[in-house]
Amino acid sequence: MKYLLISDTHGQLEKTRNLILQYPLMDGYFHMGDVGFALSYLEQFHIVRGNHDRHTSLPMELRFTLGERKVLCMHGNRFDEETVQEVLHMQHLSGEEMMEECMRRLYEKLSDYTKRQGCDTLFFGHTHEQCCVEYEGVTLINPGSLSFGMNGAGYAIVEIEGKHIHAEMKTLPNL
Repeated sequence: MKYLLISDTHGQLEKTRNLILQYPLMDGYFHMGDVGFALSYLEQFHIVRGNHDRHTSLPMELRFTLGERKVLCMHGNRFDEETVQEVLHMQHLSGEEMMEECMRRLYEKLSDYTKRQGCDTLFFGHTHEQCCVEYEGVTLINPGSLSFGMNGAGYAIVEIEGKHIHAEMKTLPNL
């Protein structure tokens, strides 16, 4: 089974529509929040609310069983304030080291939360940074931002067969 994951489109409707046209036969479509345009353009998508979404009807989280994986979907901003406060006092770290520590702590919090929800996989967005990492027994997958990302705009194609999961990270030029 193959799935298209996107996040943080921030109003980039044309780019989003062009991408969807490239993948008409996926088994599922997921948007991890911060849409920025009418939801009617994403009718085939499962969508969670991001911190910039004004669509209050969108859920904060969704859960699915895909193959033998228990998947939690969320935007990923749940632990922002807590994580930033923990890292801000570490002024002895360089900017790059501070960002790495911030991401490590965020992954730890997301992993713990995902396990508490009875899931083994998390699809999330928010950071605009692509990742597919195994962290404390939880697979964390962030497709990046379709509008702009740290290393270019991005999305992910996720393939799940039974318990096996593989995410192919795709990049596009930033706008």
